[in-house]
Amino acid sequence: MTTGNKMLHLNACSLGHDFGSVWRLPFTQPERSRDLNYLIELVQLAEKGKMDALFSADFYSVRDDVDSSPAPESEPLTLYSALAAATSHIGIVMSASTTYNDPYHLASTFASIDHLTEGRTGWNMVTTAVSSVAGNYSRSEHLDHDSRYELARKVVNQVRESWNRWEYPLPQKHPVAVQAGSSEAGKQFAAEYAEVIFAAQPLLAYAQNFYADVKTRVKRVGRNPDHVHILPGLVPIIAATHKEALELEQELNIYANLKNSTQAVSRLIDVDLTKLDPDIPIPHSILPQTSEVEGMRSRSQLVLDMIRDQNLTVRQLVSAGTHLRMVGSWNEVADQMTTWLEQRGADGFNVMFPYTPGGLEDVVEHLIPELQNRGIYRADYEGTTLRSHYQLPLPSDAALNR
Repeated sequence: MTTGNKMLHLNACSLGHDFGSVWRLPFTQPERSRDLNYLIELVQLAEKGKMDALFSADFYSVRDDVDSSPAPESEPLTLYSALAAATSHIGIVMSASTTYNDPYHLASTFASIDHLTEGRTGWNMVTTAVSSVAGNYSRSEHLDHDSRYELARKVVNQVRESWNRWEYPLPQKHPVAVQAGSSEAGKQFAAEYAEVIFAAQPLLAYAQNFYADVKTRVKRVGRNPDHVHILPGLVPIIAATHKEALELEQELNIYANLKNSTQAVSRLIDVDLTKLDPDIPIPHSILPQTSEVEGMRSRSQLVLDMIRDQNLTVRQLVSAGTHLRMVGSWNEVADQMTTWLEQRGADGFNVMFPYTPGGLEDVVEHLIPELQNRGIYRADYEGTTLRSHYQLPLPSDAALNR
């Protein structure tokens, strides 16, 4: 396989567990989820693997799975600032809402962190999909989907204006702009503002359509498509052999919580799946043709499309998850990742470890060397800023004044 000179980009997506209730397994360490020394060990391991960045979501409210998960992660700006002090190269991408933060506060916070990390900072610009957040900020109601993106444009423009005016320039001029929405409004916002996009397509055909759509939009607004990287979420379940990887997947599936997962998907698509037989295909007649939810609309539509296209049962749906899963030997999964890069389904991946620390160790010690052997992943960092890792230029004067 050949990808020319194109290199794969990898983010470490949080440092927790991205596979149901797998935190209950004896070889995980959920009790250390707020142990700074433990988290430093994990991020230093990711840096050993020459990963582009550590990526964190933030929910601004108690999550729906609070009764079946360990303690939630710490507030990301606080935690990641501490982790950055224990590293020298890996970037830190932190989520901050354009709906529930003022522009000056965002500008000041991210500028400060970018200075202190000498240019290793990225801002994941989220609009906040969860309506329950409004009450935490003394607001009577949550903005609707499209209004949140209209506000996001205003906020991001004001943040950039603040950065441009300040006398002491930032190491990267601007922190790297990251975005994760895939609705029509989200894709257009990404085309105008984002440099890295966290996508969620679990099948190559879906990913190729999304990739082509977004790159076309980027070009249409006068930007260079090569300067916008699309990174789907990836849950790698890997082992030395294909058989061992399948056995690991089976073990992990034992810890999937069918009840809680079904409730979560029901909320996501606004269709009650809890009363259905989990082993009979979901009736298409109960599904809306187009998602109109005010929360994660793009993810909701993706799930609806998956159910129809693959005629899924409830059990199959919650087992597969809504992110790409690659199962196989280290060599096999490296081949699959290369295929996604080569066939324009991705520029890289947000790696969501099924469990830690072992899932991260397998990626760094076994999967990444396979990618390096294929010539599609760096042998070492070539610079010290997050922009250099992503091979992104400094923002042009036109972009600075957009």
